[in-house]
Amino acid sequence: MTRLLFVTLLCFISGRAFGQAGASVEVHILPPKGEYLHTTTVFLWPLNLSERTDSRGRIVWDGLPEGYYRLEVVSDKYSVQDTGFYLHAGEFRLVVFHMKHPAAILPEVVVETADQGMLCHTFHKKDIQASRARDLPDFLSHKIGLDIRSDGTIGSPQTARIGGSQANQVLVLLDGRRLQNVGTGEADLSSMPLEWIESIQVYRGGQAALGGEAIGGILSITTRQESGRKESAAEVEVHPSYGRAGFLRAGSTGRVFSLVSFSRTQGSGDYRYRISEDDGTGEFTVNLGKTYNRQNAGMVRDQLITKFRSRWSEYTSLEAGVFLDRAARGMPGYLAPQLTLAARQKNSQEAVNVRAMHARTSMSLSNRFSYQHDVRDYSNPDPMSLTQDSHEDCRQWEMESNGVVRFSQLSASTGIRFSREKLTNTQIRDGEASRNRLGVWADAGWNVLTPETDEFGVTLNPGLRWERFETADRLLPSAGASFTHSRVPSLRGEISWGQSYRAPTLYSLFWMDDQSAQGNPDLLPETSSLWTARLISQLPTADSYCEAAVSDQWIENLIFWRRTFDNRWKPFNLKRAYVQTLDISVEQSLFSDLVRMGVGASWTEARDATGDRNTGGKYLTYRAPRTQRASIMFRYSQWEVSGRMRWISARPALETNSKWLSGYRMADVHLSYTIRVGRVQIEPMFGVDNLLNENYRIVRFAPMPLREWYASLSVTDW
Repeated sequence: MTRLLFVTLLCFISGRAFGQAGASVEVHILPPKGEYLHTTTVFLWPLNLSERTDSRGRIVWDGLPEGYYRLEVVSDKYSVQDTGFYLHAGEFRLVVFHMKHPAAILPEVVVETADQGMLCHTFHKKDIQASRARDLPDFLSHKIGLDIRSDGTIGSPQTARIGGSQANQVLVLLDGRRLQNVGTGEADLSSMPLEWIESIQVYRGGQAALGGEAIGGILSITTRQESGRKESAAEVEVHPSYGRAGFLRAGSTGRVFSLVSFSRTQGSGDYRYRISEDDGTGEFTVNLGKTYNRQNAGMVRDQLITKFRSRWSEYTSLEAGVFLDRAARGMPGYLAPQLTLAARQKNSQEAVNVRAMHARTSMSLSNRFSYQHDVRDYSNPDPMSLTQDSHEDCRQWEMESNGVVRFSQLSASTGIRFSREKLTNTQIRDGEASRNRLGVWADAGWNVLTPETDEFGVTLNPGLRWERFETADRLLPSAGASFTHSRVPSLRGEISWGQSYRAPTLYSLFWMDDQSAQGNPDLLPETSSLWTARLISQLPTADSYCEAAVSDQWIENLIFWRRTFDNRWKPFNLKRAYVQTLDISVEQSLFSDLVRMGVGASWTEARDATGDRNTGGKYLTYRAPRTQRASIMFRYSQWEVSGRMRWISARPALETNSKWLSGYRMADVHLSYTIRVGRVQIEPMFGVDNLLNENYRIVRFAPMPLREWYASLSVTDW
């Protein structure tokens, strides 16, 4: 209680200090000598204000309270610049930035390719911080075209779907290292705390230089990068049934950049849920409408990242990262066939990622090696349990080398990647399985139309990737064209086509549990042909953003699990299926970003195209045909209030579409207050998830939490 009173008093005193208004800041942006000024965005922290420069390169903020501020200038054409200063009450300060083109520095992305003209959704650290999301799945769940699969418990894996795909069709990269589990082929997004992340790139379909097996798409995540200043941060988050605490330290000393971050999540995890019609036989479901507490959902999880980058010269550097993730949790099970109130599981993951890079203006080279080791131990002393003990050991080795060469209007890249996967598990055939994978790619970017005015440009992007799985070969061509129009309103667009190929996972091939599930060694690999088109319009003066995207995908030999006549689950190939999507989103900022609104909608047609009398023409399971999202944020002084809403339509749970999970609405709200004390930023926050107390299911028989509150306190020294 004493600590709470101290924090409250500190908030009050600091708020009074910030209440003194009248200071002004004027920013001048000067382009390089002999050039005109490109569109540039200036951010004012900690108020989180942003404005684009006018034709003269000027921005003015009036009525600012006394305190410490930081200006950050961001542009696609110039190097990022920032500066900090203390603004006294009534002071007028003029800040001038002389913009410079990026020097020959090392790329921030793991794999630099020639097709950088192709559009992808990129979310930076400032976007993640502004979203007020608590973890990566929470952040991605509010993005159009993305869906998160979860069973509601805090320790369970959370996976992503892109454009109506399956979770194991989405490739997730962390600094270039594949996060896919060797057995399932899925990547757990909860293994990456948000504070680790610098940027997220979302691609639709496979990419020649990143991976041809990504039938659904790619999430390429980059960990924190060198920012030119030291940063310390700590955060505590409290929920009714669990808590989370973490810290981060990042900064440079001489030529060495280092990052250390640790977090712990711990608690009972027991949440309230209500029996719904989706859990049984409609209105005749047993105990329909009754509320229970989820049991055996407790977890203790520790996550650690250490990262170092040493610059050997102006052009060469070495980077090494170590990732540790250990957890012990309960496995509460599904409502059907039964809850598992005594089941426990321990997981551990250790990974090392090393990169050596050399970058100049006209060329760059990168070599990477990574090793990942995952261990899982499951136990259930219940004598009625189908599986009482199991042990799994997964290992992955990766080696990758790539290079990029740039000319005046042409860039080309090529690379090679080798990986080996090994799975040891008492529940797979022969107890062990392994395989090798080799990929070679080449792609190019050709600016066929780039006038001196730089107002309109067209880029062509051909690519080719060769994949080899053990003895199977596959050639994956791709092609695309993109254009940019920089006049107001600015327009960007693309059209692309590509083929993808995904081998069956080791589980689907070799799983052997005679009582409940069995693999299928006769499975064929999935193949896909995907067309995508996207158009983006932006009005810098009104700070509005509009986007429309469509895709048409045909998949051969789609792998899915089906319950057979002997009541066991077994994977099969669906000979032919198609997925068609339409995504539309609009964002608008008003009053110097004091109000920000966004709306979006997705339409997905994912159907069986085999002509089967029972399933032909039916929707593929667990894909929502319609999804809408909306968000709004208000900021006044140091206060911020935001709300987010999602409408998810009903989804089929069976291939025959005879059983559907009900549609639902999700509303989340939060309130925060930002305090500055010298160089320290303190931010208490309070929020409510599932404000409408909606009773819903993402996975059949997996109850999701009803309304829950949370509170957090973060402290940042910058």
